[in-house]
Amino acid sequence: MKRLLPAGLVFAAASAFGALNTATGDLLTDYTAWFAPEFKVASDANYVGVPYPRWDIPDATAMDVPGVRDWSGWKANFGATSLKSTLAATPFWNDPSVGKQTLYIEVVFLGETAGWWDDFGYTKNGTDTLLADSVQTINKNGPKNRWFGDNLVLTLKPGESLDFFVTGTGVYGPNIEPDPTVGPAGGKYYVFDTDNNFPTGSDMQSYYGTLTPYDSVRDWKNIPGILADPFQVMAFEDIRERGANRDSDFNDFIFALRATYDNPQAPVPEPSTYGLIGAAALLALVGYRRFKKA
Repeated sequence: MKRLLPAGLVFAAASAFGALNTATGDLLTDYTAWFAPEFKVASDANYVGVPYPRWDIPDATAMDVPGVRDWSGWKANFGATSLKSTLAATPFWNDPSVGKQTLYIEVVFLGETAGWWDDFGYTKNGTDTLLADSVQTINKNGPKNRWFGDNLVLTLKPGESLDFFVTGTGVYGPNIEPDPTVGPAGGKYYVFDTDNNFPTGSDMQSYYGTLTPYDSVRDWKNIPGILADPFQVMAFEDIRERGANRDSDFNDFIFALRATYDNPQAPVPEPSTYGLIGAAALLALVGYRRFKKA
């Protein structure tokens, strides 16, 4: 059974700006064991093996590896099954009256199949920060600039609020701008508060699932419970619902997030990158502290 963090106590954000780090060594080994090959995507086309959340691919049977990882399957992030509907009324606020602990947020980029070079970022207290601009994972229309396992860990202090977004840019090439790029057939789509999606009515843009790791090649043995802290895997469609040529594959942009009170000793954040992570930020724990199947 899923156990929620105390009401309203998830998701705070740090304020610095930074960039995702490239995973190497044991960290990359862990990410590969937990997320690959099912979520290790780098393509501008759909092919056998790419996630199709709408059809529950991969399903729990395909993903479950005893002692290594557990996968919940997919849920639509809209309507009654949205992340917003499953959390407290203020799910992006680390309520200082409820808990005073720092949250550590681990964000992991997994892949994308979009032809568009989409953006990835977060909104903290109404201010946008791009984590990854013009994301490209294959050498098409220019060099690749993102790899499976690109990651960041940030700290979230009590009293701050946070949400994360992916944009459908409509651009088949670099679109380096200080602000998110939104194309005429695309939009800006949030993880938690989908009511803020732009344009209005683009409320069917993402799916999510819970992946819980149980094994690691890193020395986490003396950190209680860390391997049971679940990730929320997010998968987005970048063409808005009422736009042209939408295929509704929901695999255009895929990443994972988790939050914990324990320092996961994942990638060690540099001072300049604390908070940078808006990106992944907390999608991840979407509110779940320890995940167990019912």
